[in-house]
Amino acid sequence: MEPRTNLESRESDFDLIEVLTECNDSFRIEMSYIEALNASGSFPDETEKTPKCYIRCVLEKTGVTLEGEEFDPERSAIVLAQVRKTTPVEAIMDIANDCAKRSETCKCERSYQYLKCLMETEIQKYETKS
Repeated sequence: MEPRTNLESRESDFDLIEVLTECNDSFRIEMSYIEALNASGSFPDETEKTPKCYIRCVLEKTGVTLEGEEFDPERSAIVLAQVRKTTPVEAIMDIANDCAKRSETCKCERSYQYLKCLMETEIQKYETKS
């Protein structure tokens, strides 16, 4: 058995399904929004605040959002790698570093725009290649 990397050992300190369920209890989001986010990197209606607050909740509960509202690129890679299984963790970390500097003042909007940047960039770089 190969030794686990630091990234791999941090992966098991949260249950992503549990976090998603808990955040959905607080911020109800339609499955079509999750499907759109996974397919395109954005929500179908970006004027709705509740889905954005759902994203904020998920990022906070998984440890992606740090004190001071900064985003942790390494933690982002761990979480996103559980969803986007084909993209290398190191590549997600590079994307996260580029997306982490945000100017939005609303915590929900800031979280959504961060994840949107991550998802859209990852989709463009890794899923459009055939």
